[in-house]
Amino acid sequence: SSIQAEMNRRVPGRSRDIDWEDFKVLRETKGVAVLVECGFISNPSEAANCRTAGHRQKIADAIASGVAAMRKKL
Repeated sequence: SSIQAEMNRRVPGRSRDIDWEDFKVLRETKGVAVLVECGFISNPSEAANCRTAGHRQKIADAIASGVAAMRKKL
């Protein structure tokens, strides 16, 4: 939820909220894991955003801030 909150705050676009699924990449990891979908390249507008370094940096900053916020709560 911390990462989602930061994504909503920092990255323009439609939020698809949090979904709890039993993905192998999450289920079989040995540590803490999260899967973040940052856009859909099948959507021309989102694909164009994903091609820009500035947009990718906003996503990276949001994920990092979300992780940092989560660590403070522990």
